[in-house]
Amino acid sequence: GPRAQERVGGDIDPGVARDPKTGQLYMFWAEQERQIWVAPLSANGLTLGPKMRLAVTVSRPWECSAVCVVEGPEPFFHAGKLYVMYNGASTWNSSYAVGVASTSDPMGSDEPFDKLANPILGSSPGFLGPGGVSEPVTAANGRSMIMYHALLSDDSRHVSADRFLSMGSLNWVDGWPLIGDGKAGDSSAQP
Repeated sequence: GPRAQERVGGDIDPGVARDPKTGQLYMFWAEQERQIWVAPLSANGLTLGPKMRLAVTVSRPWECSAVCVVEGPEPFFHAGKLYVMYNGASTWNSSYAVGVASTSDPMGSDEPFDKLANPILGSSPGFLGPGGVSEPVTAANGRSMIMYHALLSDDSRHVSADRFLSMGSLNWVDGWPLIGDGKAGDSSAQP
């Protein structure tokens, strides 16, 4: 028979980062649909906790479209800080975008991480709803790059196969990452 459409899931989108100074592993995950959590992992990566910390919550207007969402955490370390890129708003239309939060102490506070007010990657014509970002990777020319998915048009059918792989350069502005010029499909972002 027909399958029921998922409304709200549970814990999704795991992401792991290793502190380059201490070797400590941290795992992030989204608790659908409004929270992203972090916890330390054991050295072998098999044991989580014992402490968990709320890292990101819905708190910016851009994270809300038909629903308010933060999901898809992708953590990485840069210059002594832990950054976590994440997605907000509706997965299936041009409201979906990539935000970023950071901390210098992953398990230090009960308060969520510091967050930029606006997305670091948003839609442009033909590249809608960018998300699902990769950790930064180094291209052959030495530039840091981010891979992500984008839609050609809003998708009321909710078909993941209609998303296409894209990429942009990872730039730094005032201590925060920016993907390309902040708009998906930016041609200056090609390696």
